[in-house]
Amino acid sequence: MAFMDPGSAGAYLVQMLMLKEAGVSKAEITPVFVKKPGPVADAVLFGKADAGGIREDDLEKVPNSAEFRVIGASAWIPNFPLFTTKKTDKAVAAKVRDALLKLKPGAAKTFPVLGPAKIEGFVPTTDKDFDLMREAARAAGAL
Repeated sequence: MAFMDPGSAGAYLVQMLMLKEAGVSKAEITPVFVKKPGPVADAVLFGKADAGGIREDDLEKVPNSAEFRVIGASAWIPNFPLFTTKKTDKAVAAKVRDALLKLKPGAAKTFPVLGPAKIEGFVPTTDKDFDLMREAARAAGAL
C-alpha cells in the first residue's frame, strides 16, 4: 500500500486505524512511503501498489482521480491544530485563541487570513478531541 508519510495523520495514521478496524493488521501489508499525493496515486495506477492512502482533498487534485475507486473514508479528524507550550504566557495564548475563534468563514475580513491556506475557520477543542488520533497512532505503531 502506498502512503505519503509515516507521520501523516490524513494519509497514513487514520488509514492504518481503518485497516485495523477492518481486521487487517499492519503486519499484513507492506507500506511504501512516497512523500506526496501524486506519487501515491501513480503507485496504484501503475501497479506498484495494490491500494493507497491519501487525503480526500489531495485525491481531488490528482489528474487521474476519476480512475480510482474510494473504498473507505474516515470520520472527521482534527486538522491543523494550533497549540502552545507550557512556557507560553497564558494571557497571550488566550488572546491568540480568541482572535482565531473570531475569524468567521465567508467574512470579507477573514478571507485574507484563512483563504490562502484554504482554512474555513477554527473551533475550540479539548484533549478528548484527539483520542481518535492517538488510537490511529497506536494502530500504525507510532505510540
